Amino acid sequence: MGGATRDLRRWRRLLIWFGLAVACFQLFRAVHGAETRFITNDGDWYYAYLVSLYFDHDLDLSNQMAAWQHLVGRPRLEIPAGKPTPTAFTVGPAVLWLPAFGLADLGVLAARHAGAPVQRTGYSMPYQLAVALATLCYGLFGVWLALRAALWWCGEESERASQPALAAATALCASPGIYYLVFEPTMAHGLSIFTASLLVWLWLNTGLSGRWGRWAVVGLAGGLCALIRPQDGLLLLLPASILLWSRPGAIAGLRGCSAAPAGVRGSALLAGAAVGFLPQMLVWWATFGQPLAVPQGPEFLLWARPALWQVWFSPHHGLFTWTPVWLLGLAGLSASWRTRDGWRRSRTCATIAVLVVFLLESYLNAAARDWWAGDSYGARRFVGMLPFLTLGLTTLACRLQRRRWGRFVTCPTAGLAIAANLVLMAAYVTGRIA
Repeated sequence: MGGATRDLRRWRRLLIWFGLAVACFQLFRAVHGAETRFITNDGDWYYAYLVSLYFDHDLDLSNQMAAWQHLVGRPRLEIPAGKPTPTAFTVGPAVLWLPAFGLADLGVLAARHAGAPVQRTGYSMPYQLAVALATLCYGLFGVWLALRAALWWCGEESERASQPALAAATALCASPGIYYLVFEPTMAHGLSIFTASLLVWLWLNTGLSGRWGRWAVVGLAGGLCALIRPQDGLLLLLPASILLWSRPGAIAGLRGCSAAPAGVRGSALLAGAAVGFLPQMLVWWATFGQPLAVPQGPEFLLWARPALWQVWFSPHHGLFTWTPVWLLGLAGLSASWRTRDGWRRSRTCATIAVLVVFLLESYLNAAARDWWAGDSYGARRFVGMLPFLTLGLTTLACRLQRRRWGRFVTCPTAGLAIAANLVLMAAYVTGRIA
């Protein structure tokens, strides 16, 4: 793993340079784009939480939505004022954006003090740009965590970080993930890349420590996943699968077995998850009078009539139709459990857990009344599964490298998948497809 460790520095630098390039592109759009707005689609609701909490310190979004609709020239929604606004959107993105938003506000105050005519409303371009850059940073850090998780997953199958890095780059740039980091950064999907990758990385390293504090941190990451997108709370089944396994540390025991009793681990996991999800429970309590809710209404999820085939294969935002590289990722994950030696048998258990969570996420997305996710670039509700895709592509790349012709297949295939996604993304951005 020494070569892989040295390689990581190079890949980290490349990821930073990529982030700086995208940040410059966003800055160019902010300065020179007369119609540039980083608040798009459902992002207006997520962003309204942020502005309301920062300036008004309440959950009444009526004035924020009115201000935004006036700014973009949309018909005003009739939202009752003076009480928490019922909405289907989570408060989690606002929590993660808050530091960047606060820095932007300090910059606006300084600019106004210097005489610059910038508005301190929360909706002027400095605020929007700060949130867009925050989403970019969170998302790219999530890609880095997915790369580290994939390097661990690869184990001794590769002495270098090339395969995990190529897999992480493909998972981002050949999927809707890159679109939601750049063109719709006020949606929750870019942030879900970070939270999901954080949980997967922590989960795969849980065997390093058996202390209850480690399990509480894993649970906190799972609660954060649900805080951004409640459906991603299913990722908590990954660490929970360790507790359900007969031998302690069987899944995460690649580097050491957990010593804490199962009851202690389980309690710490649940406590951490509850703390992570607490802000949303408080919002729902204030809005709906209960800590757990389905804000879209009970009829939103059609449990008995899931559109599973459509959510996977429909031309209208189907997962495999718009992101065919997922088929390669699942092929790689399926290959992960055909192993013999000890530590790989542990990875087999982890693979089963990953595939079960993927299937449950698919079922949940298929049960939604709008399984196509409305105005969406591809299957956006699967963006949080980016670390799973990275693990699968890594396994596939490691298997191919054993063959003489493998190196002549992996890079061209990744390049073709990325190029196809970028062309599709350009067509979507310019309105040629929907």
